[in-house]
Amino acid sequence: DFYELKVFPNGADPLPGTYVYLDGQDLRIIPRSVGYTTASSTSPVQNDVSRYYKLLSEGQKELAAAYNTAKVNLSARINQAQATGEELHVLATNLSEAQEQYATVETDITRRFIGSNPGSLFSAFLLDRINDDELSRDPAYYRALFNKLDKEVKGSFYGKKFNLRVQENLKAIAGATTVSLF
Repeated sequence: DFYELKVFPNGADPLPGTYVYLDGQDLRIIPRSVGYTTASSTSPVQNDVSRYYKLLSEGQKELAAAYNTAKVNLSARINQAQATGEELHVLATNLSEAQEQYATVETDITRRFIGSNPGSLFSAFLLDRINDDELSRDPAYYRALFNKLDKEVKGSFYGKKFNLRVQENLKAIAGATTVSLF
């Protein structure tokens, strides 16, 4: 099973949560002071999980720096009584935009990982973790991505769960397009 791991370095805010796969194989957690905690294992599934977080770390490195700078700038100016409302608005907007870019990179990397790892149970798990808002925006895309998975992965617990969710979204869209108003 997949479990979320949260690391709190020296009592600070938690690092981003990461998943680990526990299947009875040896698992070695490698805590970090920043970024994603990594793990190594003899489990092929955990190795897929680790590859995913390595891709995520690499893709988010620059964006994380921009986000952290925007956060520090906003906090510093809030703590100074001299900051104007307009300046705070600009700083808050910069922070919000950096956060959105950060989230977009995660979505893109997740999509690429799933598409290039059709035989991975972690791909089905990642599909199942897609939030309802994202899934409802483009269920046909996610259906096509699901269809690329290997048969065994589609038939897994996570694959079956996701398949039901995507079918419900596709039915909702089909129902919405056939409704007529008089």
